[in-house]
Amino acid sequence: TVNLVSNPVSGSLVTNGQVITYTVTVTNDGAADNITADDGFISVTSAPPGGLTYQNPTVVTQPGGGSTAWNCGIVGGNLSCTAGNGIGAPQENFAANATVVIQWQGVVANGANAGDWFRTWWRWPPIWL
Repeated sequence: TVNLVSNPVSGSLVTNGQVITYTVTVTNDGAADNITADDGFISVTSAPPGGLTYQNPTVVTQPGGGSTAWNCGIVGGNLSCTAGNGIGAPQENFAANATVVIQWQGVVANGANAGDWFRTWWRWPPIWL
């Protein structure tokens, strides 16, 4: 399950220089752990829409339950969060019923809309769901 929220809420008018806080909560609702092959990896990525610059990504809640720890950063201007080292070796694990919460900010330029990020979020394949 993926739950996406922004503050201010999606659709709000925002002004230049305003900070939008994004939070995504991802839960493995499966009955079993999801373990990648040695060359696989689990990640969440998002490219900012025009008018936003991403900053300050952080893992608010690690998934626990034997899951691999997550790390986040901004790579080439994009949000990039991965379980483990992000290169796929060794195996990564997202435990059954585990939840990871990731938060980051977007700084507004050129009158972007708080909901614009939803249009770009779905570029990543949530391989464990």
